[in-house]
Amino acid sequence: MSNSSLYRRHLVALESFLADALQRARAKGVSLEGIVLHSGRMSMHHADDNPLSFRPTPHYLRYVPLEGPEHLVLAVPGRKPVVVRVAPGDFWEEVKPLTPSYWQSDVELHEVETFDQAVKALGTLPKVAYIGNSAEAAATLGIAPEQIEPDALMRPLDWHRGTKTDHEVALMDAACVRGAEGHRVARKAFESGASEREVHWAYLQ
Repeated sequence: MSNSSLYRRHLVALESFLADALQRARAKGVSLEGIVLHSGRMSMHHADDNPLSFRPTPHYLRYVPLEGPEHLVLAVPGRKPVVVRVAPGDFWEEVKPLTPSYWQSDVELHEVETFDQAVKALGTLPKVAYIGNSAEAAATLGIAPEQIEPDALMRPLDWHRGTKTDHEVALMDAACVRGAEGHRVARKAFESGASEREVHWAYLQ
């Protein structure tokens, strides 16, 4: 698993990647000071209140290991990243408390109950691009449509995703170890005559 030292170096690398992407964007006439990364907005099945499966925006997830919709990260070179976690306080949402973790001391962390409160927590924004899946969320943040994932910025940012930091390699190593253990247990279940479903359950357990 990763640790605070690896994560701190990871943020330094991300700041370098972002600074390079902003410089390349400026060379193409897109002048920005930073980015707001949105974990994403939950979508519902048509004419239903049942949500579709949610996956956070990849660029957002590279900054913080914080699952769930509506969270925000403000990243500006030279500044500590600002992370706003949205933890709804209503009856219908099951929200686990945020447990202490290696990454939290290296960001400015806030917790609020609504997206509107998250916007307020970020304060007055510099000229930033929005990275996420919701034009409506960008509008609430006061970000113009032309600053939603501008191509001149996204191309270099996407390129830099191909470079993995030591922090990311450590996370991949941990995932491989965990997955391999699941496969060992599944193989043992298969060789003992378990059904396909039982083999699957053994892996998940």
